[in-house]
Amino acid sequence: EGKARTACLFHPQPAADVALRESRIGEPLLWPGDSAPPIGSSAHSTPNLFPVVHLNKKDFAGVQFPGATELLQVVWNPGLHPVARAYWRTPSEMETMRPISSAGGAEPRWTLHRARLLPEIVVEYPSWAALPSKVRRDFDKWLSKQLGPPDGPPAYEFEFGPSPSSKAGGYAHWLWNDDTPTCECGSIMEHLFSLAT
Repeated sequence: EGKARTACLFHPQPAADVALRESRIGEPLLWPGDSAPPIGSSAHSTPNLFPVVHLNKKDFAGVQFPGATELLQVVWNPGLHPVARAYWRTPSEMETMRPISSAGGAEPRWTLHRARLLPEIVVEYPSWAALPSKVRRDFDKWLSKQLGPPDGPPAYEFEFGPSPSSKAGGYAHWLWNDDTPTCECGSIMEHLFSLAT
């Protein structure tokens, strides 16, 4: 009770013709005209960052966008020292955005092909490993009455647990253990987005 979270599944579909300002995965990166793009400099050992997703608020009603922002951009460099950054954009920033080209250096496996997103809103609950032991026992008892011998983790994960799909919001999908990170301040991480591989 009180653990339900809304997630938005991406259902990406390869589409070279997807409009640059649509919600999408992949190149090219749109960047506000009045700020420096995340293009690295070897002189400063700063890595190039490559676009992962552009998510428009209007397409992801179940995701909490902070303040007046209406666009989430995530960029990354999964090289030797992985880096990922998220940028929340306001409408005024979006008006000045223009496509830029990443300054090379990306291995093919780092560059995501452009894909259109077909959002689907779902409700998720924590992974089996994150549930209190009493809740797991109660679920097994309920399941045994419905279907016979308990098959807790697989049945729960399939029907109620976090989706392993590419998505925003909801809960992170862990295979065996609950590996949700805890911040230095003591706060537990909330899942922002993930890409299925």
